[in-house]
Amino acid sequence: MSALKDLITAIETRSKFKASSVTANYNEKLGEYDVYSYNTIIAKFFGGRMVYFDDTSHSSTTSKLQHLLRANYTINAMRLNAPKTRVIHQL
Repeated sequence: MSALKDLITAIETRSKFKASSVTANYNEKLGEYDVYSYNTIIAKFFGGRMVYFDDTSHSSTTSKLQHLLRANYTINAMRLNAPKTRVIHQL
């Protein structure tokens, strides 16, 4: 689980991250930090806030990543009554 904790640290510091199927990069031009599982974008952060989260069903590996992000960023689609794949905060 150390790699998952390292991902949260990378998100907070906008550092480049690569571990197994997870890649995360900061796009300085856009000010966005993107988290990918394999080649699928799972989350986008802007100014330290999550603005996009893909909550659709994927592989078990991607599901673990989604669960980690959900737990650390208190995402609950049922409570929000939001569509599965959604923009969390409009820019």
